Amino acid sequence: MAATTSSRGTIIKVPDSTPGLLFVNGEQKPFVMEGIWRSPTAPAANMLVDVEFDSDGVTIGVRVVDAQQQAVEATARLKGMAEGTGKKATEVATKQWISLSAGMGKTALVACIVCCVAWLFIPAWTIGVTDLGIQAGSKSLSLWEILKLSPADHVNPPGSLSILNLLSLVCLAAPFAAQFIRSRQAKYLSVAPLACFVVCSVYVPHEFDQALSDLKDVFTLDISHAYGWYVAGIAAIVIAARALRSGR
Repeated sequence: MAATTSSRGTIIKVPDSTPGLLFVNGEQKPFVMEGIWRSPTAPAANMLVDVEFDSDGVTIGVRVVDAQQQAVEATARLKGMAEGTGKKATEVATKQWISLSAGMGKTALVACIVCCVAWLFIPAWTIGVTDLGIQAGSKSLSLWEILKLSPADHVNPPGSLSILNLLSLVCLAAPFAAQFIRSRQAKYLSVAPLACFVVCSVYVPHEFDQALSDLKDVFTLDISHAYGWYVAGIAAIVIAARALRSGR
Protein backbone atom coordinates (compact mmCIF):
# COMPACT_ATOMS: atom_id res chain seq x y z
CA MET A 1 0.00 0.00 0.00
CA ALA A 2 1.43 3.37 -1.03
CA ALA A 3 2.39 5.70 1.81
CA THR A 4 0.21 8.76 2.28
CA THR A 5 0.62 11.97 4.25
CA SER A 6 -1.88 14.46 5.61
CA SER A 7 -1.64 18.20 6.22
CA ARG A 8 -3.95 20.93 7.43
CA GLY A 9 -5.02 23.43 4.78
CA THR A 10 -7.59 26.06 3.82
CA ILE A 11 -9.87 26.31 0.81
CA ILE A 12 -9.18 29.53 -1.07
CA LYS A 13 -11.31 28.74 -4.14
CA VAL A 14 -14.27 26.40 -4.46
CA PRO A 15 -14.27 24.09 -7.53
CA ASP A 16 -16.69 25.16 -10.28
CA SER A 17 -15.98 24.91 -13.99
CA THR A 18 -12.34 25.04 -13.02
CA PRO A 19 -10.52 23.20 -10.21
CA GLY A 20 -10.61 24.63 -6.72
CA LEU A 21 -7.52 25.80 -4.83
CA LEU A 22 -6.16 24.78 -1.47
CA PHE A 23 -3.54 26.61 0.53
CA VAL A 24 -1.50 23.98 2.31
CA ASN A 25 2.11 23.83 3.51
CA GLY A 26 2.66 27.32 2.13
CA GLU A 27 1.63 26.33 -1.40
CA GLN A 28 -1.48 26.46 -3.56
CA LYS A 29 -2.76 23.04 -4.61
CA PRO A 30 -5.58 22.42 -7.13
CA PHE A 31 -8.38 20.00 -6.31
CA VAL A 32 -11.63 18.75 -7.81
CA MET A 33 -14.76 17.36 -6.19
CA GLU A 34 -15.02 13.97 -7.89
CA GLY A 35 -13.15 11.27 -6.06
CA ILE A 36 -11.36 13.83 -3.87
CA TRP A 37 -13.98 15.52 -1.66
CA ARG A 38 -14.77 13.21 1.27
CA SER A 39 -17.18 15.17 3.44
CA PRO A 40 -20.98 15.46 3.30
CA THR A 41 -20.67 19.23 3.73
CA ALA A 42 -20.17 21.28 0.57
CA PRO A 43 -16.82 23.11 0.32
CA ALA A 44 -16.68 26.83 1.04
CA ALA A 45 -14.03 29.51 0.91
CA ASN A 46 -11.83 29.76 4.04
CA MET A 47 -13.00 26.33 5.21
CA LEU A 48 -10.42 24.44 7.26
CA VAL A 49 -9.65 21.02 5.77
CA ASP A 50 -7.36 18.03 6.13
CA VAL A 51 -5.61 17.29 2.85
CA GLU A 52 -4.28 13.82 2.04
CA PHE A 53 -1.43 13.31 -0.43
CA ASP A 54 0.02 10.22 -2.05
CA SER A 55 3.73 9.45 -2.14
CA ASP A 56 4.14 11.70 -5.20
CA GLY A 57 2.51 14.70 -3.45
CA VAL A 58 -0.69 14.49 -5.45
CA THR A 59 -3.91 15.42 -3.64
CA ILE A 60 -6.01 12.28 -3.17
CA GLY A 61 -8.47 13.38 -0.49
CA VAL A 62 -9.88 16.50 1.16
CA ARG A 63 -11.94 16.33 4.32
CA VAL A 64 -13.54 19.12 6.40
CA VAL A 65 -12.20 19.58 9.93
CA ASP A 66 -15.32 19.37 12.10
CA ALA A 67 -16.24 22.16 14.50
CA GLN A 68 -15.58 20.05 17.60
CA GLN A 69 -12.04 19.28 16.47
CA GLN A 70 -11.43 22.93 15.67
CA ALA A 71 -12.64 23.87 19.17
CA VAL A 72 -10.31 21.30 20.76
CA GLU A 73 -7.36 22.57 18.74
CA ALA A 74 -8.19 26.21 19.46
CA THR A 75 -8.39 25.43 23.17
CA ALA A 76 -5.04 23.66 23.02
CA ARG A 77 -3.48 26.66 21.26
CA LEU A 78 -4.89 29.09 23.80
CA LYS A 79 -3.67 26.88 26.62
CA GLY A 80 -0.21 26.78 25.08
CA MET A 81 -0.20 30.54 24.64
CA ALA A 82 -1.34 31.06 28.24
CA GLU A 83 1.32 28.70 29.54
CA GLY A 84 3.95 30.43 27.43
CA THR A 85 2.82 33.86 28.57
CA GLY A 86 2.70 32.72 32.20
CA LYS A 87 6.19 31.25 31.94
CA LYS A 88 7.51 34.42 30.33
CA ALA A 89 5.82 36.59 32.97
CA THR A 90 7.35 34.44 35.71
CA GLU A 91 10.78 34.78 34.15
CA VAL A 92 10.42 38.56 33.86
CA ALA A 93 9.15 38.83 37.46
CA THR A 94 12.05 36.69 38.69
CA LYS A 95 14.58 38.84 36.87
CA GLN A 96 13.00 42.01 38.27
CA TRP A 97 12.98 40.53 41.77
CA ILE A 98 16.68 39.64 41.49
CA SER A 99 17.50 43.06 40.09
CA LEU A 100 15.59 44.93 42.80
CA SER A 101 16.98 42.65 45.51
CA ALA A 102 20.51 43.41 44.33
CA GLY A 103 19.86 47.15 44.40
CA MET A 104 17.67 47.50 47.48
CA GLY A 105 18.54 44.41 49.48
CA LYS A 106 16.01 41.69 50.21
CA THR A 107 14.97 43.18 53.54
CA ALA A 108 14.16 46.57 52.04
CA LEU A 109 12.39 44.99 49.07
CA VAL A 110 10.20 42.84 51.31
CA ALA A 111 9.52 45.89 53.51
CA CYS A 112 8.41 47.86 50.42
CA ILE A 113 5.98 45.12 49.43
CA VAL A 114 4.64 44.81 52.98
CA CYS A 115 4.21 48.60 53.20
CA CYS A 116 2.26 48.68 49.91
CA VAL A 117 0.00 45.80 50.96
CA ALA A 118 -0.63 47.31 54.39
CA TRP A 119 -1.27 50.77 52.94
CA LEU A 120 -3.75 49.55 50.37
CA PHE A 121 -5.55 46.64 52.03
CA ILE A 122 -4.99 46.22 55.77
CA PRO A 123 -7.22 48.20 58.20
CA ALA A 124 -5.17 51.04 59.67
CA TRP A 125 -7.81 53.17 61.38
CA THR A 126 -11.08 52.42 63.08
CA ILE A 127 -13.61 55.24 62.93
CA GLY A 128 -16.34 55.14 65.54
CA VAL A 129 -19.37 57.43 65.78
CA THR A 130 -21.07 58.15 69.10
CA ASP A 131 -24.51 59.75 68.90
CA LEU A 132 -25.78 61.31 72.17
CA GLY A 133 -23.55 59.00 74.20
CA ILE A 134 -24.60 55.87 72.30
CA GLN A 135 -22.17 54.01 70.05
CA ALA A 136 -23.78 54.35 66.61
CA GLY A 137 -21.28 52.23 64.74
CA SER A 138 -17.70 51.91 63.62
CA LYS A 139 -15.77 51.02 60.49
CA SER A 140 -12.19 49.92 59.88
CA LEU A 141 -10.40 51.46 56.90
CA SER A 142 -6.99 51.08 55.31
CA LEU A 143 -4.76 54.10 54.85
CA TRP A 144 -5.75 54.14 51.18
CA GLU A 145 -9.47 54.07 51.98
CA ILE A 146 -9.39 56.76 54.60
CA LEU A 147 -7.49 59.10 52.27
CA LYS A 148 -10.49 58.90 49.92
CA LEU A 149 -12.63 60.32 52.72
CA SER A 150 -10.30 63.18 53.60
CA PRO A 151 -12.40 66.32 54.12
CA ALA A 152 -9.39 68.37 52.99
CA ASP A 153 -9.98 67.38 49.37
CA HIS A 154 -13.01 69.29 48.11
CA VAL A 155 -12.21 68.88 44.41
CA ASN A 156 -13.14 65.25 43.77
CA PRO A 157 -16.54 63.67 44.43
CA PRO A 158 -16.90 61.36 47.47
CA GLY A 159 -15.43 57.89 46.93
CA SER A 160 -13.10 58.91 44.10
CA LEU A 161 -9.33 59.11 44.42
CA SER A 162 -8.22 62.17 46.33
CA ILE A 163 -5.06 64.19 45.84
CA LEU A 164 -3.68 62.45 48.93
CA ASN A 165 -4.32 59.06 47.30
CA LEU A 166 -2.27 60.08 44.28
CA LEU A 167 0.52 61.51 46.41
CA SER A 168 0.66 58.32 48.47
CA LEU A 169 1.05 56.25 45.29
CA VAL A 170 4.00 58.40 44.26
CA CYS A 171 5.59 57.97 47.69
CA LEU A 172 5.08 54.20 47.72
CA ALA A 173 6.66 53.94 44.26
CA ALA A 174 9.62 56.19 45.13
CA PRO A 175 11.89 53.46 46.66
CA PHE A 176 11.46 51.35 43.52
CA ALA A 177 12.13 54.33 41.26
CA ALA A 178 15.31 55.11 43.22
CA GLN A 179 16.89 51.90 41.89
CA PHE A 180 16.81 53.28 38.34
CA ILE A 181 18.31 56.68 39.14
CA ARG A 182 22.10 56.84 38.94
CA SER A 183 22.67 59.32 41.70
CA ARG A 184 23.71 59.01 45.33
CA GLN A 185 20.95 61.44 46.21
CA ALA A 186 18.36 58.93 44.98
CA LYS A 187 18.57 57.11 48.31
CA TYR A 188 16.49 59.88 49.88
CA LEU A 189 13.53 58.80 47.77
CA SER A 190 13.28 55.76 50.04
CA VAL A 191 12.29 58.09 52.89
CA ALA A 192 9.13 59.07 50.97
CA PRO A 193 6.86 56.28 52.34
CA LEU A 194 7.82 57.17 55.92
CA ALA A 195 7.31 60.89 55.30
CA CYS A 196 3.91 60.23 53.71
CA PHE A 197 2.95 57.93 56.59
CA VAL A 198 3.81 60.56 59.21
CA VAL A 199 2.03 63.36 57.36
CA CYS A 200 -1.12 61.29 56.82
CA SER A 201 -1.14 60.03 60.41
CA VAL A 202 -1.16 63.58 61.72
CA TYR A 203 -2.98 65.48 59.02
CA VAL A 204 -5.97 63.26 58.27
CA PRO A 205 -7.32 62.93 61.87
CA HIS A 206 -6.80 66.66 62.32
CA GLU A 207 -8.81 67.40 59.17
CA PHE A 208 -11.65 65.12 60.26
CA ASP A 209 -11.71 66.80 63.65
CA GLN A 210 -11.81 70.28 62.09
CA ALA A 211 -14.47 69.34 59.56
CA LEU A 212 -16.80 67.99 62.24
CA SER A 213 -16.08 70.58 64.92
CA ASP A 214 -19.51 72.21 64.46
CA LEU A 215 -21.28 68.89 65.05
CA LYS A 216 -19.57 67.87 68.28
CA ASP A 217 -22.70 68.70 70.27
CA VAL A 218 -24.64 66.10 68.24
CA PHE A 219 -22.12 63.27 67.90
CA THR A 220 -18.45 62.57 68.39
CA LEU A 221 -16.03 60.90 66.03
CA ASP A 222 -13.41 58.59 67.51
CA ILE A 223 -10.44 57.60 65.35
CA SER A 224 -8.13 54.90 66.66
CA HIS A 225 -5.24 52.99 65.11
CA ALA A 226 -5.70 49.45 63.82
CA TYR A 227 -2.91 46.93 63.21
CA GLY A 228 -2.41 47.98 59.59
CA TRP A 229 -1.20 51.37 60.80
CA TYR A 230 1.59 49.74 62.80
CA VAL A 231 2.53 47.36 59.97
CA ALA A 232 2.77 50.19 57.42
CA GLY A 233 4.69 52.41 59.86
CA ILE A 234 7.25 49.75 60.79
CA ALA A 235 7.74 48.78 57.14
CA ALA A 236 8.25 52.44 56.17
CA ILE A 237 10.87 52.84 58.91
CA VAL A 238 12.71 49.72 57.73
CA ILE A 239 12.72 50.99 54.11
CA ALA A 240 14.17 54.36 55.10
CA ALA A 241 16.72 52.93 57.54
CA ARG A 242 18.03 50.28 55.13
CA ALA A 243 18.32 52.74 52.25
CA LEU A 244 20.11 55.42 54.25
CA ARG A 245 22.46 52.91 55.86
CA SER A 246 23.39 51.24 52.58
CA GLY A 247 23.80 54.45 50.63
CA ARG A 248 21.09 53.44 48.13
